[in-house]
Amino acid sequence: MPDSDLKQHAKNVLDKLQNHIKETGPMSFFDYMQFVLYEPGLGYYSAGMQKFGASGDFVTAPEMTPLFSYTLGKQCKAILAEIPSGDILEFGAGSGQMAADILCYLKEHEALPEHYYILEVSPDLIEKQKEKLEKALPNYFEHIIWLDKLPKTFDGIMLANEILDAMPVHHFEYNNKQLKEIFVALESDKLVFTKEKPSKILQQAFTQLKTEVDLSTWETPYQSEINTYIPSWINNIANCLNKGVILLIDYGYPKHEYYHPQRNMGTLTCNYQHQAHSDPLIHCGLQDITSHVDFSLVTESAVNADLAFEGYTTQSSFLINCGIQNFLENIEDEKEKVNAASNIKKLIMPNQMGESFKVIAFSKQYDKTLIGFRENDLSESL
Repeated sequence: MPDSDLKQHAKNVLDKLQNHIKETGPMSFFDYMQFVLYEPGLGYYSAGMQKFGASGDFVTAPEMTPLFSYTLGKQCKAILAEIPSGDILEFGAGSGQMAADILCYLKEHEALPEHYYILEVSPDLIEKQKEKLEKALPNYFEHIIWLDKLPKTFDGIMLANEILDAMPVHHFEYNNKQLKEIFVALESDKLVFTKEKPSKILQQAFTQLKTEVDLSTWETPYQSEINTYIPSWINNIANCLNKGVILLIDYGYPKHEYYHPQRNMGTLTCNYQHQAHSDPLIHCGLQDITSHVDFSLVTESAVNADLAFEGYTTQSSFLINCGIQNFLENIEDEKEKVNAASNIKKLIMPNQMGESFKVIAFSKQYDKTLIGFRENDLSESL
């Protein structure tokens, strides 16, 4: 259970939600997720909560071992060699650990870009990132620039690790050939789900989904989600990118697996104190809420935005293709080497993060093969 300070924070979030619903009626799950994650001063990513690592709610790959980011750095080095004036832009840099380790790798190999940009929505995380990065790279720190919007034009590498899964989604139920959107309402001052007429944006997205998925195979009532934000997000970064590569890392499925007939409860997942559960209506503002990524939708959006498809594979294959195991050779301390090998297993083993996480890449005006996709390209599954 949360301590007294956290309970008070959750109460403040709940009070504001209750007042909003009382004034305007039930709110779509999209709006609810947007609020509890990103509302300034209250949302999970905006209110200073400890999110990452052992004392937070979940552990990301960069927090687990620097070898993850060193391996990404190796891929970045190869790309930057083809774009001498290229920079790196990271979306949502979390604690700043991935940025620090990538830059340390590039520094060691004399391949630092002129600038490393970070587009971050959380003021609290920006402060944590600045503190970590200034300590890790004091002589390069002035080259690290925080943005609050996309630049007008960009050459280089765009990185997003576990960003798409944290975008708000529309939550729906399909039953008796009828579509209902799931909203959040009040019942005796308690948050509850209710089913309403779908919004226009959900209706349009679902109409498209019906052309790509056989709904007659679904076990009904069928609940799931649609991320309607992905197409515009991809389009915006595509318009910004002049020359370079976009690398996206996240957990998810191709569309036919995402909307599998037996996956009739969707993919919504909450993380609180390293416990995964399925109730997004508790611990308001204190827990992470995510949904898996529809990588077919990501690909369709990228192709529509005139991006070239570079590859799609598991995190395991990407890291192995980039030679993550070779980094063990540089570790002399035996205990440290054993620990690093154990963490690599977590990153690449199928029953850990190896196959649930995927890596997908797109490009513009870039014609070299990316080393991370040399083997086990899964693009046909999309």
